[in-house]
Amino acid sequence: MLTGGNISPPALFLMRLALRLSCAILALALLVQVRAGPLTAGNVYIHRLAADLYRAPLGVLLAAFVGALIVDALMRDGR
Repeated sequence: MLTGGNISPPALFLMRLALRLSCAILALALLVQVRAGPLTAGNVYIHRLAADLYRAPLGVLLAAFVGALIVDALMRDGR
């Protein structure tokens, strides 16, 4: 989609926004992991939060890609 030719500006904006959000979530996951320190019984929930934040950008990118495909298709149809 990104290298396949002409993409509508709203779809491109959506993809860029999703990439920025994914990078911010990954940076937050890294900061949480570094702040938590080594895994102990007292901070296991913080490490689980960091692991969940590490997996979250995949869902964000998938949803944004599907949304961008829909927006691009609607823009090509003239709606």
